[in-house]
Amino acid sequence: MRTNLLAAMIAVSLFGAATAAHADPDPRTKHSSKRHVVKKKAAAPVAAETVAPATSSDRAEIDALKAQLAAVQEKLANLEERTDAQSEVNTQQAKTNEDVAKSTAKTDKLEKLVNDTSVTGTVFADLTSQAIKDHGVKKAGTNGFGFDVKRAYIGINHKFNDTYSANLTTDFQYSSAVGATELYIKKAYVQGKYSDAFTVRLGAAELPWVPYAESNYGYRYVENTLADRLKTGTSSDWGLHVFGTFNNSMFNYAVSAVNGGGYKNPSRSKGVDLEARVGVTPIEGLNIAVGGYHGKLGKEAYPSSTPAEHSANRLDGLVSYGNSRFRVGGEYFAANNWNRVLLGAAVPPATVGGYGLPVYNPTVPSNLKTYVGDRARGWSLWGNVNFTDKVSVFGRYDQSDVSRWLDPGLKDKYYNFGVDYVLTKGVKVAAVYKHEDIKDGQKTDAKADEFGVFTEIKW
Repeated sequence: MRTNLLAAMIAVSLFGAATAAHADPDPRTKHSSKRHVVKKKAAAPVAAETVAPATSSDRAEIDALKAQLAAVQEKLANLEERTDAQSEVNTQQAKTNEDVAKSTAKTDKLEKLVNDTSVTGTVFADLTSQAIKDHGVKKAGTNGFGFDVKRAYIGINHKFNDTYSANLTTDFQYSSAVGATELYIKKAYVQGKYSDAFTVRLGAAELPWVPYAESNYGYRYVENTLADRLKTGTSSDWGLHVFGTFNNSMFNYAVSAVNGGGYKNPSRSKGVDLEARVGVTPIEGLNIAVGGYHGKLGKEAYPSSTPAEHSANRLDGLVSYGNSRFRVGGEYFAANNWNRVLLGAAVPPATVGGYGLPVYNPTVPSNLKTYVGDRARGWSLWGNVNFTDKVSVFGRYDQSDVSRWLDPGLKDKYYNFGVDYVLTKGVKVAAVYKHEDIKDGQKTDAKADEFGVFTEIKW
């Protein structure tokens, strides 16, 4: 329609121009003809004969104009086709641009999710020969060669922004001693880091003491630290956790208000337990810290037929120093009523240590009241020397009084030594010998010996 209208306008213009040209002849010609007519009237027929050639010429000119108009119409039609095609291209391009924008937005969201989320892992495994003896007799089902995955932690960390983040960490283990696997949630928390001095975690998260001791010891994949090995402490629990550092990390602190049952037992209890730590690093490499615990260990249920007679308390201390060539350190603990929170028969623990060595016929003082608690205390020394960036030798020695009030003669001794090698970044292997024994006069005499290859894999 636009083409027809434009063609009509052009035709009218051309036709008007042609008509005007023949309707108004040269004035000189007009005047000359008039004079000729006045003087010679008989010559009029000749003038009439000269009009015919002019009319034929006009038709030829009009035909030429029509031909030009037809050509213009054809060009306009072609132009309209190209314009419509270009319009279609523009529409398609706009749709393509919109699709690309949507795809880019989705890609940006996915890229942000990937960039703000990380997956970490830590595996402690070993292939060893183990011998556990009770009064010189090997304990059934716990001896010989075996492969263990002592711990396998898979962690998912997500950062919402510079302040808030979240973590979910699973804890898997397989023990050849019992031939079973276990899977727990070790960490599941939301974190708000408001400054280096004030970070808050809500959920299952690391407790103030055991993870700190592990970071100083450096050989968690070989053995738990002292309080954890003797079951007078754990590494994670459900609750509210606050920690931070001051003065360029010279001072550090951590406080947790938790259920008390540990991360494997997220049950409700009547009250909350408290664990805290304060530490100082006066010079590079030197760490000094004290800590403590108070609570019912999640055993004070409500209502309960067995009253919680005692509170469990623990006092901790640690000193360590390390540099690129060596590390030395020591840990101390004193724990009251860790096995005597609930009121009941006054008996010491039935098993001791990481190997679960059995205790027999404890000597309980005859004048001991049923409500009396118990106490354990112990110390640990460790060290390692780095010969190269890849090769180190290490050793550790623990000595503990397991039940000072209920069975004063019950003693636990533990040591290990070995050499470790860094295969590659994140992978270490160590050849290790470990020994533990408990004695209580002639009544209890149990020991464990283990030798083999231990490994730590981190990513």
